[in-house]
Amino acid sequence: MRVAQPIELTESEIKTLRSWSRGRRTPTRSMKRAKIVLMAAEGEQNKTIAELLGIDPRQVSRWRQRFVHKRLAGIEKDLARGGRKATKREQMAPVIIERTTQAKPSHATHWSVRTLADTLGIDKSMVQRVWHASGLKPQSAGQANRLPRRPKTTSDATAASVNSPPAVACP
Repeated sequence: MRVAQPIELTESEIKTLRSWSRGRRTPTRSMKRAKIVLMAAEGEQNKTIAELLGIDPRQVSRWRQRFVHKRLAGIEKDLARGGRKATKREQMAPVIIERTTQAKPSHATHWSVRTLADTLGIDKSMVQRVWHASGLKPQSAGQANRLPRRPKTTSDATAASVNSPPAVACP
C-alpha cells in the first residue's frame, strides 16, 4: 500500500485555505480542494478524505500531489486543457478588421456578420468572434453621425442655449 506524502502548511497557507474552504463566494471546486489539503495536513488518509467529502480517492490524490508540487498555485486553477489553436482566425482577423473599418458594402451602410462572411467566404461565427475580440460594432458606427454636434466655441454654446426653447418642469 502506498502512503501519501505528508503536507506541512505555513500560517499564511492555513489562513488562505480556511478562507477558501468557508467562503460563501468561493467557487465550489476551490472549496473542495482547500478542504482536501486541510484534511491532508491534519494527517487524514486519501481514502478517509474521499469518504468524508463524497468524492473519488483519485481526485483527493491528484489535489494532494498538486499542492505538494506547486503549493497554493497548484490548487487555485485547473491545468490548461488541450484544444485546437484558432489558426484560421489568426490569419483572417486582420482581413476582417480591415474590411470592416476601411470598406463599405455596395448595398448597405455598414457590414453585417452574414454579408461580410459571405463576401470573404468564411463562417459568420468567425466574423462575430473577431468583432467581439476587437470591440468592433459596425451596426452602431453610423449612430455617431446622428448625435448633435458640440459647439466649437463658448459663444456658439451661449447662442445655442439662448435660442433653445424653455425647459418645462415636471411635477
